Order: sequence, then structure tokens, then C-alpha cells
Amino acid sequence: MAEAQGLLGAGFVVSDTRERLLEHMAELARRETETVAINGGDGTVSHVLTAIAATFPHDRLPRIAVLPSGNTNLIANDVGFGQRGLPALARLRDDLGVFREEVRSPIEVSWPNGAHHSVLGMFHGSTGFARAIEIAHDPTVLKYAPHELAVGVTMLGAFGGLLLHRRTRETWLAGDRYEVAARGEPPKADRSFLFLATGLSRLSHGVWPFWREAGDPAEGVRFLNIHDRPERVAAGIWSLMRGRAPGWMRASDDYESGCVERLSICGEVGFVMDGEVYEGRETVLSRGPRFRFLCP
Repeated sequence: MAEAQGLLGAGFVVSDTRERLLEHMAELARRETETVAINGGDGTVSHVLTAIAATFPHDRLPRIAVLPSGNTNLIANDVGFGQRGLPALARLRDDLGVFREEVRSPIEVSWPNGAHHSVLGMFHGSTGFARAIEIAHDPTVLKYAPHELAVGVTMLGAFGGLLLHRRTRETWLAGDRYEVAARGEPPKADRSFLFLATGLSRLSHGVWPFWREAGDPAEGVRFLNIHDRPERVAAGIWSLMRGRAPGWMRASDDYESGCVERLSICGEVGFVMDGEVYEGRETVLSRGPRFRFLCP
């Protein structure tokens, strides 16, 4: 930390609260800072992007360099800087002009009832995903695997349990009350087995459980909603884990995916955004501001 502070001087920021982070980002905005390097996992990146969007003019957002560390690095796997620590900072200082830029729009989550300030993030999950995260946060699971691996192993174990254990299968397949309204459609009573949304263009290990419908925008909130007790659930999950959405799935009413500017959610469970758990029965997901990420 001392070495990084020596390298960056007044540009080195450590913030332990949202208020202090906002103060630091406001100061960087006053200096018209052009590049911000974020050293941390997905949760840290989410917090910093939220603070930048709250303090910088949206037509003059700084370029972002994500230096992966922390527990989960889905964002860095898509638009990471490619290096870590002091070597990355030194290269940013000396060779800034050699990097290409990738544009991504994070998801903005807002609470219509004002229960929480809006947040930006890149990966949102609820219903079955939130169940898996809760299991993965168990200390006995984290003891044997880092968080990102623990979540993956837990997801696979949970879905495997659908095939092997009747009680687990019935609990998970019944889903949770979760009404999703997209493309201007009114919400309807529904239950969801698994809900995911992202602002990324790539996930780890070739997983890509999203597709676009005709007429969907090229950019926006990419989402997947698998309804309760879906047909051919084992085959469906296996296909999506390999980044495939076969024709039978796209034609099924049990599987819904797309890319939209905005969707609203009303449910009985909270959600996970970039590894952090949030409460919220009624939320709105919309496309956030466009950020430029520096990539190798």
C-alpha cells in the first residue's frame, strides 16, 4: 500500500465507507481525472462505479482500469486490465496510450420506494442463484475454496441435487414468487427458479446463459428468467453452462431471455449484485452509463 501511495501521490485513494468514497471521487472529478484504476474484486468495482456515476458528469466519465483482486473477478475476466498490483500501476503511468478500450454499461438497480440509494453493478442474480450464494457463504464451504470457486461448486452441487434428492428438487424447482416485467409488458403473477442479469459481454469458463430476441437492443440489461418447474431442467442448465441455448429452449415458455433497456421486478426474495447481498422486494433494473475500460 505504501508503494502504491508513493507511486500515485494524491491520486491514491482508500475508502472504507460510501460517504468517504463519494468524497474522494468528487475530488477526482474536480481535478478532471481521466483514468481511475480500481484494485479489488467485483464488489469493490461496483462500489467505485456507483460513486463515479454519482460525482462525474456522465459525458466525461474517466476510463477505468480494473486490477483484479478480492473474492470474485467476473468483471476483470471480461474487461480487466490484465495485470495486478504495482506493475499494473507503473504500466498505466508509462504506457497508457497502448491499451484498447472496451465499452460496457453496468446495470443500475433502483428502489422505487426509496429504501436504498441506486447502485451500479455488472452481475445480478436472484431466486436460485441467491440460494446458492447463501450456501457458498457458509464458512465451512469458504474454508476449502475461494469465493468464486465456492459459488461455482455450490451451483453445480445444488443443480446436481435436483436429480438425486427429491426434497431438494421440489424446494428448488418450486422457485420463489418473482414477477418480471420487460419490454413494456405488465407484470404478471409468476414464480422463478433462476434469475440472472448482466452488463458484461463475457463470463468465465465459456458460460453464457443469455440470448437476444428479435427487436432487442444491442446494448442493455441482458437477463435470463427460468420459471418454476421448467421442462428439461437438467438438459437446459447443462446447455446454458456451456454457453448454448438450443431451439427447444428458446421456444419454451419456461425459459425467457433478452436484452432490454429496463425491467421491473417484484418478488419475495432479495438479490445478489457482484457478490453482495441486497434486500429489495421491488426494484428496477436499467442500463447504466457507458464506461470505457482499458484492456490489454
